[in-house]
Amino acid sequence: MKTKNTQTEDKAISMKIKKIRKRFVKEIRKINPLEPIGDKLKAKQLNAKLNLLFSELRKAGYSAKQNWTCCQTCGWSELPEVPSKKYAFYHMQDAEGIVNNTCYLCWDCPDGNEILTLAHKVGLQTEWDGSEKTRIRVFV
Repeated sequence: MKTKNTQTEDKAISMKIKKIRKRFVKEIRKINPLEPIGDKLKAKQLNAKLNLLFSELRKAGYSAKQNWTCCQTCGWSELPEVPSKKYAFYHMQDAEGIVNNTCYLCWDCPDGNEILTLAHKVGLQTEWDGSEKTRIRVFV
C-alpha cells in the first residue's frame, strides 16, 4: 500500500513527465511543423488531404465520392447513370483504414497518373503499380 508521501511523489513525477512531453512536441514542431505525431494526427491529416484531393478531382471533371456506399461492388453499381469518363471513390470499408494512415481509391479514367498528380499536389503520398486493375493507395 502506498503512503500519502509516495502518492504525492508519483503525482509530481507524472506532472514532470507531462511537461517534458509537451516541450518535446513543441521542439519537434519547430523542426518540422507538418510531421505528424501519433496515429490520430496522421489520420486527421489524411482525412483533410483526402478532402482536398476529392475537391481537386471534382474540379478536374471526376465524379468523385468519399465514404461512398458500403463496399466496392455497391460503389460501382450505384454510380450515377450520367455518362462520365472519370470516376474516383472510396467506400466505407476503405474509410476504416484511414486510422491506419491508408486509403485505397477505386477509380476509372483514361490515365491513373492524373489521380497521382492531383494526390501529390495536395501533399499525399501514393502507391500504385500502374495497372488499370489495381487501386491506388494514398497516405501521408
